[in-house]
Amino acid sequence: MSDDLKNVAKLTLQRAQRAGARQAEVYLLTNRELTVNVRDGRADSVKQADARGLGLRVFLDGKAALVYTSDFRPEALTSLAERAVALARNAPPDPANLIAPAGPLPAGNLDLHDPAVAALTPDRAIAMAVAAEKAARGVDPRIKGTQFGGFQGGDGSTVLVNSNGVEREVRQTFVGLFVGVLAEDEGGKQRDGSDGSAQRHLSMLRSPEEIGREAGARAIRMIGAKPVATQKLPVLMHPDIASGWLQNMFGAFSGEQVFKKASYLADKLGQTVASSLVTIVDDPLRPRGPGCVPCDAEGVPTRKLVLLDRGTVKEFVYNLRWAAKAGKASTGHATRPYTSSPGIGAHNLYIENGSMPVADMIRSLDHGFYLTDTGAFGYDAATGGWSYAASGLMIEKGALAQPVTDVSLASDTLTMLKGVKVVGNDLRFDGGTSAPHLLIEEMALSGT
Repeated sequence: MSDDLKNVAKLTLQRAQRAGARQAEVYLLTNRELTVNVRDGRADSVKQADARGLGLRVFLDGKAALVYTSDFRPEALTSLAERAVALARNAPPDPANLIAPAGPLPAGNLDLHDPAVAALTPDRAIAMAVAAEKAARGVDPRIKGTQFGGFQGGDGSTVLVNSNGVEREVRQTFVGLFVGVLAEDEGGKQRDGSDGSAQRHLSMLRSPEEIGREAGARAIRMIGAKPVATQKLPVLMHPDIASGWLQNMFGAFSGEQVFKKASYLADKLGQTVASSLVTIVDDPLRPRGPGCVPCDAEGVPTRKLVLLDRGTVKEFVYNLRWAAKAGKASTGHATRPYTSSPGIGAHNLYIENGSMPVADMIRSLDHGFYLTDTGAFGYDAATGGWSYAASGLMIEKGALAQPVTDVSLASDTLTMLKGVKVVGNDLRFDGGTSAPHLLIEEMALSGT
């Protein structure tokens, strides 16, 4: 633990106890961020920022209060601690107000900090973003415009100490590169295509040229897109769309939502709700993984969890508060900024790989729809209802055919999960939520 951050956190903890807190927890974040936006081969904006902040939670006879600051002067921390205790005295008691017990972290080095990311200069970041844009616009002369393009990098530390003797520090970096371009179509219409990559380590980031070429190809393949007739048909879901669906789906596994009966999985623990081909995992201990951490935002050690095992609901996830309310143990899924109390969130969430290449999945379909993009939001967290504006390509006689836009797809998550007929073999960890291609037996497409 870096001495400066450790000293600030421990000083704050001491001041809270001196002010009368029975228990206390200090959660301190620092981050150095570099953000670049490019357009037409040059930087449109460059932002470098250093941010830091500290959240203090104090507990007094089951009562709790949270205060926060970015002022680390000793006198400011003393005032913060006194204010927190005064607020706690007037708060309602709740036996679920808990802090983590001391204990060891999982063995092994997750290697979450990359010095190469920390050393990146604005010039290097601009060059990477410009290279991705150039590659995208070089795919075809019909690509005339850039919708967005840029780079994001971060180098930060999280420090947590509490009065139970917990002392944690996690140093981590983040790097992302992304680009979206516009291709000209008939009638003055424009077709967009985008791609991106996000990693902990610079060496694991996909190259600017690969990202750009994929973004350009996605724009070009949508030229000539038009609506098709309303119908029910098999849907091949691109990994980008499957990952978004999985990210939404995670809320149904939240112990808070389950406790509140606001999850469509609330009464499904131990039941089979999906195809046996579907296994959903949250593995925060994958080395270098985006979203991976050895402990959560309360200092609870993390572990690999199988949430859905071959179609059967196996686990719900908890932080300390909602675990206490449900009579469970925390699964290490507390997440938070320093300005608020912990919520529940995923770490490294994914659908396990299947066995079939996407080319074979396409060849297996005599008639279907390849869903590559969604528009207006339509996910119902309580029921799992799924309805989006959609675009993609028709699949006819085992090959990609007419590009499609201005249609919508609708179903519900449990029906879609049961309808998964094939899982692709192309799982790629490139961001905190990942999935391979999924082939769903039938969905309702609304068009002309």
